[in-house]
Amino acid sequence: MKYIIYFYCRSIYIIINIFNFTILFILIFFINGLEISSTYISLIIIVLILIWLYFIYHLRLEYIVAFKALFEEKPNVKKEKNSKEDIKVTSIENLYFLRTENLCDSIESMVHDDNQEVTKSAFRYLLKHYKKNTVELFNTYLKSEDKTIKNAALIGLSLELRNNTALHNKYSLEQRIENALIEYNNTTDENDKVDSMQAILEAIGHSRVERFYNVIISELNSKNKAILNTAILSASHTLDKQFINLIVSHLSNKDTRKQAIDALFFFGESIIDVLYTIVKNETIDLDDALYIITTIEKFASQKAINKLIKLTEDTEHVVKIEAIEALKRLKWKHSHLIIKDHLIVDKILDECYLYQNTLSVIHTQIVIQYKKKSQNPETQENQARKALINLLEQRLDRQLQRMFRFLGIKYPPQDVDPILNTIMNGKEEQRIHAIEFLDNILDKQLKKELIPVAESILFETNTEEKIKKLNVKILSEAECYHALLKRKDSKLKMAVLYLIEQSTDSKFNTLLETVIQTEANNKVKQRAEDILTISS
Repeated sequence: MKYIIYFYCRSIYIIINIFNFTILFILIFFINGLEISSTYISLIIIVLILIWLYFIYHLRLEYIVAFKALFEEKPNVKKEKNSKEDIKVTSIENLYFLRTENLCDSIESMVHDDNQEVTKSAFRYLLKHYKKNTVELFNTYLKSEDKTIKNAALIGLSLELRNNTALHNKYSLEQRIENALIEYNNTTDENDKVDSMQAILEAIGHSRVERFYNVIISELNSKNKAILNTAILSASHTLDKQFINLIVSHLSNKDTRKQAIDALFFFGESIIDVLYTIVKNETIDLDDALYIITTIEKFASQKAINKLIKLTEDTEHVVKIEAIEALKRLKWKHSHLIIKDHLIVDKILDECYLYQNTLSVIHTQIVIQYKKKSQNPETQENQARKALINLLEQRLDRQLQRMFRFLGIKYPPQDVDPILNTIMNGKEEQRIHAIEFLDNILDKQLKKELIPVAESILFETNTEEKIKKLNVKILSEAECYHALLKRKDSKLKMAVLYLIEQSTDSKFNTLLETVIQTEANNKVKQRAEDILTISS
């Protein structure tokens, strides 16, 4: 189809250019060379215009013939047949908007096509262009014994009447959906039931008949994969926001993920704000949150960029990483999208400061652990402190990941992506060269903060050496807990609360009260309340 349209447009372009050159030739040669009067020149031009219109007219006829030729079925292998069925659907959809030609006779024969997509498009065309009584036409097909035709007629009708309440009444669309539901309930063949329910769901979604939204809600829990996926897409076609969270809940399931992403995308760019709020408020499973980021990325717009940048702030690590990767892909695939350098630099610097803060906390906890162990090495408190230190060391690795992934937004990813792995796992000479390379590409501001962090990795697990290298501030125990409980890291918060619980020290009660008042995560908040109740 695209080649036909291309040929059509290209031909018109060529003819117009030939015509223009002809006119130019006439103006130069006939007027200046032969000194023919302007009256004769005008007549010649009129004749040429008529010839030009003649060619355009016949070219347009060939264009229509080409469309018709696509409808002819020829025996071929299955793969080619499927390709032709796709072409048929596109052809009908294009012809739908062609007002000067009425092809109802040709199109009506297609309602018997085996492919329901072809049948559905054919019904839409007939509803728009049929010259006789369309109500009677659809009555006939909706009563057909052929269930494919009956289902396609219902869907085609709902598509065409989508935004027209008057036509809803004229064609009794709600009653037709009601009849289809009754027939569905009386059907015993499982395959027929699946096809029928899919048609009903599509009809409800396209027509936006709120009376039947409960059917979509019910089928969003269907055990049948085909029905479930149709329900997801139909829910989005209503454009009703009540379905957003229900669709989001299907993002983490690989069998429904694509349909859920497509469904959310169908709501349009305005949904980005809603999706952002859902992730930010942590009201959904983390797995679903990650694919919300994929959905936002799909819009590939400046608004998507801006929200993804915000999702790298005060969110869980996996959410941050996914948002950074989405930003990286958008930056290097879509040159028109703007990600300001200073924002990325600020993000990297923030991660550097967080890295230093984490080192400081680890140092404080090691010192406290050493003192406590000398008194009683096997207490629950010491075990809890050891678990917290291990978790913080893991967080150091995460912070390094984020620093270097942010670098992949500012600098070409192929240059900076391998650096961290080389510094952490390469041979000594490779690690030194990687840091030297980093030193050469970074601007002054980043070099000052990031190079010392990169060099501190060479000390591996020697926290004392890292502390000296980075010259970080040493915190008190209370300052440590306060700093950690402000982070957007629920697992880390739970580890801190467990340690506070095992310490049985009432001096941390004020800190627990602050958590209860400010914490957004309900599990963390409830844990703080339980510990405070016990210690009071």
